[in-house]
Amino acid sequence: METKTRFARTHVFPVMCLALAASLFAREAAGQGRPAGESYFRFQVGAVTSDGDTDWSLNGVYGRYIANNVALEGSVGYYSADYTYGDLSVWPLSLSVKAGVPAERFFPYAVVGVDVHFIDADRPGGSDSDTATGFHIGGGVEFDLSRNVYAGFEYRYTFMETTLFGEKHDLDGGEGAFTIGFRF
Repeated sequence: METKTRFARTHVFPVMCLALAASLFAREAAGQGRPAGESYFRFQVGAVTSDGDTDWSLNGVYGRYIANNVALEGSVGYYSADYTYGDLSVWPLSLSVKAGVPAERFFPYAVVGVDVHFIDADRPGGSDSDTATGFHIGGGVEFDLSRNVYAGFEYRYTFMETTLFGEKHDLDGGEGAFTIGFRF
């Protein structure tokens, strides 16, 4: 756990500060960026990797820009995975802060947030479930297809532990996803 805390101190806080500074700088770029008050919804289809396993993932994300180029996001998703200790079905809920720097038709950004994962595990001889909490850090890029439609790619790394079948397990892992989004 000390490694995760050290990682958070040395990586998460600096990334958040850089993203916020970039966002504040980007506010000066007249006519560019994502204005405060704009909302969006995006679908994400991707892959989750953890414990040596890779499986598909689906997410729905709702966000609202609370300042120019800085948004709050809420998401719900689903993924399944085959681990050494059982087959998992996972429903993650996330709350994130996203901040980026606009450039022409694309928007690179950083994201950081907290997670709650509802986990069901099955293996021969039984099943178990757990609700695990953690945090994530990542980044992505959006490409404007029109004023209200965009496509992109996002990568997140999640830090989390769960207790299943009476044993603690790390569920740390990455998720890369292709996105299609709609602004309103």
